[in-house]
Amino acid sequence: MVELYLFIFGGLSVMQNYMNLRGLLDPLSVETFFEEHLNEAPAFVGGQAEKTAHLFGWEEVNTWLNNSKLWSSKTLKLRTKGSIVPAGKYCFGGINRDLQPIFRPDPAIVFEYLAGGAYLELNKFEGADPFLLHLTQALSSAFGSDVEVRLRCVGPHEPSEIPDFEAADAFHIQLDGSSYWALFEERATATDEIQPNQVAGELEMTAGDVLYLPSGQFYRYAGLNKECLTLTIFLQRPNGVALFSLISECLTDSALFRGDLPFYDEELSSDAHLQELAGEAKKILASDDFGSRVAKFQRLQMSLAKYATFSLPRHKVSSVYRTGVHAEVPAGLSEGAVEIARWAKESEIFSLDTIFESYTKRKQKEILNDLRELEECGFLESCSGLLTP
Repeated sequence: MVELYLFIFGGLSVMQNYMNLRGLLDPLSVETFFEEHLNEAPAFVGGQAEKTAHLFGWEEVNTWLNNSKLWSSKTLKLRTKGSIVPAGKYCFGGINRDLQPIFRPDPAIVFEYLAGGAYLELNKFEGADPFLLHLTQALSSAFGSDVEVRLRCVGPHEPSEIPDFEAADAFHIQLDGSSYWALFEERATATDEIQPNQVAGELEMTAGDVLYLPSGQFYRYAGLNKECLTLTIFLQRPNGVALFSLISECLTDSALFRGDLPFYDEELSSDAHLQELAGEAKKILASDDFGSRVAKFQRLQMSLAKYATFSLPRHKVSSVYRTGVHAEVPAGLSEGAVEIARWAKESEIFSLDTIFESYTKRKQKEILNDLRELEECGFLESCSGLLTP
């Protein structure tokens, strides 16, 4: 049975204007979220417009839309009456920077569809806004996953007759206007063909509200007014299947796996050899070395250093640090390191420039020493080089 948990936001609690997981969930604690909601149950966090005020709004959206070269039929979609409009009906043929054919939206035709009740979906623009980028990086760090975003620019319309669901966990954030949501008892799974039958609850989201839905949760959605702007952040967490290439690489390093197979008619020899292979595979996959490689693989999935801001001709790159959402401030630290650790726990992910700006009265050398101390004890992790296999 689906239970919708309600939490009311009282005000920003993080130290910076940048939003992270704690700020997004406030007043629901991160610990409660992981224990009771992640992959288990929806959570509605009621908020105020100020909660998402530092993210983008209609002005930024229009600026992006007017730069038509940013969009293709894959990143800008039109929906009407619950169905996606075929690209050929609102796009014209063009070429991309690789001189490959591409469909680009025709603004005049898009306007006609919008006037007729259709709405826009914008996809894959994580780096378009610095506040959005920081939020996606923070969520990527917290969940060890890749992150993608979708923006619904919606006028008032009726909910689709066929309930929808997402293949990944998702945070739905109301940036402006209001939207209607109906949540069903049922969740889609990879193994069973489950049909949504019973509505478990309905709610209206206004600016500042956040709704978490676990993957497979059936829902219906509709915009309630022309100002409706809904941001969705998907958490693409890797599963065991994603390790196949890593497993293949590790097994190839084994001399036993590189050896020839016995002739297939020699059943006893073949069975014995397969048992040897199984034992070797188990030994490799249970080793500390494989565990370390899996951890590195998971870190490579995180969207932490995917974007950088150019400031040429300077070649300065600001280091980025993260701390786990469950991390506790270690005992035995120096006074300065304790101060930095508490700040870092609230920030979750931050750049070196950000911490220098937050502690202007402290010498940068002292801050660097504190960061080094926190790295050595495992409380902080530098994200530099995480994208290097």
